[in-house]
Amino acid sequence: MKFPKIITVACEKGGVGKTTIATNLAVYIKALSEDMPVTVFSFDNHFTIDKMFSIEKKRKDHSVKDIFNKTNVKDLVELGQYGVSFIPSSRSIEFRGDTYDELISKFAESSLDGIVIIDTRPVLDYFTKSALLASDMVIVPIKDLPSLNNLKGMTDFFEEMGEHMPDVRLLPSIVDGMVKFKHDSITMDDFLRSVAMERGYELMEGSIPKSPKVESLTTNMTFEVYPVINHARNTQAHKGFKSVAHEILEALTGKKEPKSLLMYRKTYFDKAMASNKKYRQMMEKVLPYCPICAEEISSRTLYMKPDMLYFESGTQIKGFIDSDCFFSHFLSPLVANAKKMESISNKITSLLDEDMTLSLSTGEKEKTFSLALYDENGEPFERSSINIKDSAKISPILETIMEKTPIGPSPSLIKLGGRPVPDAIFLEENYHKFQETKLKILLDANNPPLSSEEP
Repeated sequence: MKFPKIITVACEKGGVGKTTIATNLAVYIKALSEDMPVTVFSFDNHFTIDKMFSIEKKRKDHSVKDIFNKTNVKDLVELGQYGVSFIPSSRSIEFRGDTYDELISKFAESSLDGIVIIDTRPVLDYFTKSALLASDMVIVPIKDLPSLNNLKGMTDFFEEMGEHMPDVRLLPSIVDGMVKFKHDSITMDDFLRSVAMERGYELMEGSIPKSPKVESLTTNMTFEVYPVINHARNTQAHKGFKSVAHEILEALTGKKEPKSLLMYRKTYFDKAMASNKKYRQMMEKVLPYCPICAEEISSRTLYMKPDMLYFESGTQIKGFIDSDCFFSHFLSPLVANAKKMESISNKITSLLDEDMTLSLSTGEKEKTFSLALYDENGEPFERSSINIKDSAKISPILETIMEKTPIGPSPSLIKLGGRPVPDAIFLEENYHKFQETKLKILLDANNPPLSSEEP
């Protein structure tokens, strides 16, 4: 499954450029990261997003209001101009109630990928609060002291969010460069930054200055809305948007746990895991760190990191390997030293999210090393073997993840297809199925078919 990273542009004061920032950031982020899916929508009813991105200039039969019914969010998304997708706007959206987690739950279920940018109303209503709760990052535009002073309601809501606090950054926008203080030595941008920092707010490094050219892109005789990147490249606003988009991409690049993923865990797994005796017992037995990089397997949220792969050897060794470590420090060196492993390595890469099991084993008095892929029923899918000396680069890893027995190392089984909740394998039904598959694999490993590849 895929889980989007959500950015909300919000401010309780109108006229600070929220929609201009949301729409243009979508275009700039897409331009800077072409392979990154970008989706934008608005809870406001001005249809600016539709005017900028819609390819077919006609009213859609679905809109942002359908997010809150049984429709999958992914089915509401339209391919738009500039490579940016969007959800059509609506003139009216029904009030939903006093709980604000419905929006993030919908995105958790959607399998929507990439970055989602939400434009909000200039009021802290149900929809704005829902967007804030769903966000990984919140951009708060400020253009003057009143807009800065008007953040009290939002900061109070952030405090209520507690551990769900997003990355909140203020962005000086539509700032009038002609306004200066103290004999023209301090600009409005400098002043706003100084006051904001004194109050403990974090700011974006870039700013979006006021520009008549940019204003003309949204208010003109054609009634169309145009992006800065195509129509105002000779302005300081272009430099500002480019800088801010870079900052956002940098901030989100290393974030493997988007809020939508955490909600997915909470909704579908946490209750089951908390009440599951087998889960609690097994989690007490696993290694608390990745055996390759020694990083902790749990994240800052105390949840299992989403990109871990469960492994088990014999009866004593159980743990999780970071998938990046597995590929970069295990498979890549193995293939580099033994080209005949390249085919099965490619299969493992392509089937990483499928219900498959990988077996690592030694044979013939530890003279050979084998990799074997098995399907969800424990049936062999592909096998490759090499001389043990050709696996010397990964020997330290094998010693860590293969249980030693009097008759030699016990095969280590690595479970694929567990992302983004790898510890769900410890739910009783899942673990029972894994043990049945493990038995079939061990029997097959002891009696490999005559057609298996020889070193």
